[in-house]
Amino acid sequence: MIRPVFKRARLCLLGLGCALLWSASAAAWVDTEVTADSVVLEVDQGGSALVTHQILLRIRGTSFKAFTVAGIDADAELQPEATLSRAVSGQAAGPAIPMATARDNDDLQLTVANGGHISSGNYALHFAYRTNLRARGLIAADGEFATLRWVGPRAENGIDSARVLFRLPHASKIPQVPAAAAAGDQVGILAENDGVFLSDFRRADDKDELEVIRPHVAKEEPVVWRVQTDASVFGFAFTAASGAKPANDTPTPVTTTARDRLRLADLWLVLCTGLSFGLLLWWKALLVRAATTTVGVVPRPLLPWGIAGRALAGGFCVTLTTAVLLLTGLPLIAALPLIVAMISATYLTPLPVVTRRGPGNWRNLSDPRVFATRRGPKVPGGLLDVGNPLGFCLFIAGVAILLVVATSLFVASAARGACLVTEALALIPVFFTGRAAQLPALPIVRARPLLKSLYNRLHRDPDVQLSVLGRFPQGAKDPDELRLMVLPQNPLLGLGAIEVACEIQHSFAGPMAVPVVLVRAVDGSPSYEALPHSVVWSRGRTPNERACIVRPKIPSVGATVVLLRQLAQMLCSKRPIARSKPSSDAVPAASGGPSRKLVTKPVTA
Repeated sequence: MIRPVFKRARLCLLGLGCALLWSASAAAWVDTEVTADSVVLEVDQGGSALVTHQILLRIRGTSFKAFTVAGIDADAELQPEATLSRAVSGQAAGPAIPMATARDNDDLQLTVANGGHISSGNYALHFAYRTNLRARGLIAADGEFATLRWVGPRAENGIDSARVLFRLPHASKIPQVPAAAAAGDQVGILAENDGVFLSDFRRADDKDELEVIRPHVAKEEPVVWRVQTDASVFGFAFTAASGAKPANDTPTPVTTTARDRLRLADLWLVLCTGLSFGLLLWWKALLVRAATTTVGVVPRPLLPWGIAGRALAGGFCVTLTTAVLLLTGLPLIAALPLIVAMISATYLTPLPVVTRRGPGNWRNLSDPRVFATRRGPKVPGGLLDVGNPLGFCLFIAGVAILLVVATSLFVASAARGACLVTEALALIPVFFTGRAAQLPALPIVRARPLLKSLYNRLHRDPDVQLSVLGRFPQGAKDPDELRLMVLPQNPLLGLGAIEVACEIQHSFAGPMAVPVVLVRAVDGSPSYEALPHSVVWSRGRTPNERACIVRPKIPSVGATVVLLRQLAQMLCSKRPIARSKPSSDAVPAASGGPSRKLVTKPVTA
């Protein structure tokens, strides 16, 4: 009894150790997210600037110890007042916690002083450093103006709001962002980094303040902030009074910016996707019409607008889907026209044309090749049919090409990549509806596989006899219908045959063969009386013959085999009967057959 106790103790200690390790690792988990970055850039006339950062952090975890700012100025002279404090509504509202600073190339490492750590919450991180923009070539003359450039730090996961307040020496000309200075408004679009900047100007006694806001900064994006002010502020003498020709008077060549190229690419994407899908629907409609004409049926499109109407509707809806995704980025709104485009490409199963067949004769077939698979007439449209090998390869290749192109577009524009991935769904009804498998085939073509499976399951059964019946129309060499005849070894008197036929039923997936069992017996014979009262008899091929239809519970090969064996057992005589051919007018006696009271399990009709 001692060893089990020590064994349980060791297991308990092991579980306690794992729990402690897990608790330690969970306690060490920390997640830091930058929600905003506000910078004050105070520049003097010599081009030296004091850069003050206030970064809002959202900290999750209990062991925050350090934070890294990537991409600060190369000549940054750190100031000693780096602090971290609680933030409420984006402003510092708690005691300041000192932070130690250390440079690592162009990264700044800020660590909680004295080896402490911070718990979860919102915090404001303050630090400052000095840099000389003019010595680094970031202040340059541009005619009557001087352009000041400054590159902000990179955000690991992007920022939804970045703000820089430029404090410049007082000048006669109002400082503005370059594009706003040319357009005369307060919003500038900088072609250098293809971003949108909002600006607001305020003038003090000895300073000019220009606040520039970037609504969104992408992941790891180095934002270039640019401001134009009076050239005399920094001692540049390029003015109109000095006799030099201002740079603004020089004709500027017209060039295509990156945003213009992006808009042109989006326009081409919208037009190409809509036109391509419309032409694809036109081609599909022509193929479906040719295939249905070959078989002799009428196509059934889900949207009965004609070929041109469906092609125009599908192309327009795909164009609208692309435009909505590019302009709004809302997939739920774009899903509505995409559904209409998929409806315009969908085809239902065509209904067969019911015709009355002519007279024919039934014959016994002994050739085993009668079950050989013979396909119907070849119909066009295989290139847009996923059931065809060429169509399947074309569908896979088309989807693969769309995914490759979408992956490459995701790098430049996630919206354009999402457009192609979403519109790939419209190819599903093109390749999966209007197929050759949905066209009605000859009953004998559908019946061969089913009857062959039943024959293979029953031909080794010693209690039944099998034969194949074929119906030959007058003057025809090939049968137009096949049936499997099953008889017990010792049938009851009056039993004509147990036949398995095939019914063609139509569903959304296409026509399918369903097995049906027919029992033929002489009226009033023991075979007629052996079946339950629930069976409904009708007149057969002769005046004295009666026939009934019995269906399996499940239209499958296995259920049909079980039903045939039950019928063979019910219609089997317990003693051999004479093999003499009975008269067609005589009704056999009822002796020798099982009583109707012996039927314990009724046959499901």
